[in-house]
Amino acid sequence: MTYQRLNIYKHLNMTRQYNIPIDYNLVHGETKVLMNDNTYINIKDIKLGDILHSNNHVLGIITQHVNNIDIIKYYDNYYTASNIIYYNNKWKCLDMVINKHQLSNYSGVMYNIITESGTFNTQYFMFRDYLELHSVDIYNNVRRLTLEILNNEK
Repeated sequence: MTYQRLNIYKHLNMTRQYNIPIDYNLVHGETKVLMNDNTYINIKDIKLGDILHSNNHVLGIITQHVNNIDIIKYYDNYYTASNIIYYNNKWKCLDMVINKHQLSNYSGVMYNIITESGTFNTQYFMFRDYLELHSVDIYNNVRRLTLEILNNEK
């Protein structure tokens, strides 16, 4: 997983000047997502095929039960630190932008989505979706290298 994340961060031109988190990429269910009609709905209420801002279709929905993970609070929303956001014209991990002292411990269901464009907008940030990157070449290379590593671990 670490190797895969590092390839994604490299492709998104993210530097390693911080310790890039490699864990969950999720948001709390009450996180408001911008829809195509300029209204917001909670991510937990999004359905397959919904149309987000800029005619961006929802292709997948991720729900994951987590136990005792650190999440960051920003206003009334909770996110995992490894989420990738667009901030000051660069892709950054959320914990590079939000004060990490606002960490809380959380157990429960969290969410993410997979979109046609690879991004979605909330009230505060543009996020990469659950896949983070829609590059067939990168994923094929990562898959090939992962299999090589696994097959050499005998």
